[in-house]
Amino acid sequence: MPQGNQVLDKAGLTSHLPMLLDHWVNSFSRVVSVLGPTDNSLVTYLVPLAERSQLVLCALVGWAASHLSILGDPYIAMTNAAVETVESQVEAMTGLEDMPPEKQEESLMALLILGGIDVCRGDSRSWIDRLPKTRQILRAASATTNVCTSQTWRSIALNLVYHDVLSSLASSKTPSMPLDFYQQILAASEQSPDAYMGLTMQIFAIIAETAVLASEVASLAILPLTTLQTRKLHTALTKHESVVARLKDLEVPAVAFTPEKVHLIAAFQTFKIAAELYIRQAVLRTGSADLTSQVLAQRTMQHLRLVLGTSSESQMLFPVFIVGVNTVGQAPRAEIVEIFNRFNERVKAGNIQAVYSLLLEVWKRDPDGDRFVDWRRIADEVSRSGVLLCWF
Repeated sequence: MPQGNQVLDKAGLTSHLPMLLDHWVNSFSRVVSVLGPTDNSLVTYLVPLAERSQLVLCALVGWAASHLSILGDPYIAMTNAAVETVESQVEAMTGLEDMPPEKQEESLMALLILGGIDVCRGDSRSWIDRLPKTRQILRAASATTNVCTSQTWRSIALNLVYHDVLSSLASSKTPSMPLDFYQQILAASEQSPDAYMGLTMQIFAIIAETAVLASEVASLAILPLTTLQTRKLHTALTKHESVVARLKDLEVPAVAFTPEKVHLIAAFQTFKIAAELYIRQAVLRTGSADLTSQVLAQRTMQHLRLVLGTSSESQMLFPVFIVGVNTVGQAPRAEIVEIFNRFNERVKAGNIQAVYSLLLEVWKRDPDGDRFVDWRRIADEVSRSGVLLCWF
């Protein structure tokens, strides 16, 4: 670990370092990563960063403390101290373009770890508030470094893609970075399973594109429609056909076909079908009574049941919510509730309750499963009133 530990001393975490680091390495990292107990790639690239950077180390042990915050203090106080210390250090940085690549790398990773802390606290607003600084650092780094050729940078970039894309789904806003930049990163990583996304990288490219298209449609679908609106809306809606076609053409990368990676294959199929269901909900604005959506929801659930209980379970919040929106009847909805309870018990992340609350609001507005509910608009309204929503 770094000598001196001035950053940890400032946060008051030095005496707790061995316990918190052990919790992260041997317990919490296995919950975060979807790659399974035999794969420790998350630890492999984060711990060396923490060994050379007091900033990353402070963020990392703060993340471990946030996972233990359900126990109350002193873990809540430790988490708050770590966040305040890292934020003040990063905000004080200037001249990002001239900063050495390793410092850019450390700063961005520290901010992304703070995003992980936001997950545990159910505080997506803080993550969104940090996005401008995060984008600034990544853009500065990509101006001088090909982030697709470095494993560490690629892992950092994928982390940002994962959080940015999924946070945009619970909102009418679009992902913050240009789609072509995200697609470049995702394409470069297609054959290497990621700790957060598993094998679903190319599906995330489709989801991000869908979020942009959904926002375009929403801006045009304001009644009564004018002739110009109708023409533009028709053009926007026809785009979904090519998106669906490309989604259906996606296949599981060959790297997955090993016995210990079977859960990643099931997760890929779950995400793929859920993404098509998301297209119907967000772009075509179909209600839960739509027969095609019902078929897609049933197929998603069939694959989802294969993922529950595996390491990939922790990335299933998106599919579960999308299916939940299209779930009709007391018994099927009870199964969705049970899955949320299971997630909350295993992952212990505050965002799970936020997403569950959004789903309950959708069900309240569609009690009989016979209408379209614009849950992206509802999420915006709820967020503005202070309830924090996120998807990661």
